[in-house]
Amino acid sequence: MGAKSLINASVFENASILAGRVDIRQRLQLAIAKARLHKHPLALLFIDLDRFNAISSTLGPEVGQQLVDTLHERLLHSLNGDHALVHVGSDEFAVLADNISNTSQLRQLGNRLLNVIRKPVYIKDQQLVATASMGISVYPSKAENDQVLLHQALTAMSSAKQIGGDSVRFFTRGQSNASQLRRLNIEIELRHAIARKDLTVHYQPKMDLASGQVTALEALVRWEHDDLGMVPPAEFIPIAENAGLISSIGEMVLETACRHGTKWIEDGVPDAKIAVNLSAKQLVRNDMLVVIRRILKRTGFPPEQLVVELTESLLFDTLDKTSET
Repeated sequence: MGAKSLINASVFENASILAGRVDIRQRLQLAIAKARLHKHPLALLFIDLDRFNAISSTLGPEVGQQLVDTLHERLLHSLNGDHALVHVGSDEFAVLADNISNTSQLRQLGNRLLNVIRKPVYIKDQQLVATASMGISVYPSKAENDQVLLHQALTAMSSAKQIGGDSVRFFTRGQSNASQLRRLNIEIELRHAIARKDLTVHYQPKMDLASGQVTALEALVRWEHDDLGMVPPAEFIPIAENAGLISSIGEMVLETACRHGTKWIEDGVPDAKIAVNLSAKQLVRNDMLVVIRRILKRTGFPPEQLVVELTESLLFDTLDKTSET
């Protein structure tokens, strides 16, 4: 496949979708601050589309993206003013429901959203029917801060996916033990995945919302496991950071992205800028600049076309440390 075809096959999203893809933790922090001020509960409904990777791989990434765009619009129109929708990742959404903690009301809302997702979508004369797994947790009755709230919703979502998907699960304390076992299993399997080079790099465009022009392609790591399925980055990246694996993953993403960028330039796309995220643990390494220079030299990718960005974890680590001092 040529360079232009490769780039066109990447997940190119319209400006409204990109504008909605803000950092989930930042949104949660703001929402929790508001809920605390007004003494309201806040529910987080985390949604992950089932078997999305199979749809995208079989029918093509453009069809997969059209499906996501359609579901995004449907979900937006199905929510009232007390609920906010966040597009977290390629096939992940989060709903922040203000002033609602009643289990039956939340289950009703969750099932209504799943019904919205189940409605057939017609793309290129094909009928697609999607399903999703949903996890729900509530502040402050279950979680005391944004990090715990997100973790609990992800845990509940994983539980829904493990029973076959297309369902809603609430976070329960009993899931914590299962969650700990899953984290341990993910760490073990992630070490194997790194050694076997099973992790892949996908790309999404970074756009100037004013001009609508693509400014760079952002390199994103993805992991599909034979038994675990698609493991969300929001789940395995923190595990990788805690296990000391993030540097290996970061170097793999950087080198893969630079090799792809060099190939695209050779194929006639001279302005192929690539954005790569680095974590806090990578940036504090004394040899990080040496590593970057070595990879650039080895791959032949022009340094001026590489954009290095700080990951959310670094930003929040900095904010947390600032708030403590």
